Amino acid sequence: MDRKLQIDGAVAEPFVLSVAELRDSYPAYTVATSFVHDDRTVTPTFTGVRLWDILHRAHVVAAPLDDTKMRVMAQASDDVRCLIMWHEFDPAVTDRLVLVAYEQDGETLNSINGPLRLVVPGDERGRRYLQGLVRITVLTRTTEDE
Repeated sequence: MDRKLQIDGAVAEPFVLSVAELRDSYPAYTVATSFVHDDRTVTPTFTGVRLWDILHRAHVVAAPLDDTKMRVMAQASDDVRCLIMWHEFDPAVTDRLVLVAYEQDGETLNSINGPLRLVVPGDERGRRYLQGLVRITVLTRTTEDE
């Protein structure tokens, strides 16, 4: 089953991507990671697309763009969700590669772990390494929300 990745929220051009489109339309990046899983440290290598590149295509809408109020919510097929702060993946602020991965250790992600997985290097417990990623939503906080 080829799950799709939905991009929506505070974007001018929401869209849906297949795994094939993700592989064919964006530059691939590989990142070695380390996090604790089931009380042991694992060190997988993931290959995929920068979250930044995907959101660039969607044309994030925020006027004025205030990255202190920007968040991204990622959602898995089992409805597990997590938040990523804008500064955690903005290349103007960090060199961290937050990925939408389609490979782990050189192998295509299987149906249990994929076909897409959010990878947030530096998340020591691996809580934001969402398996079965299906949706990315750009959120903005207005002054009324604070």
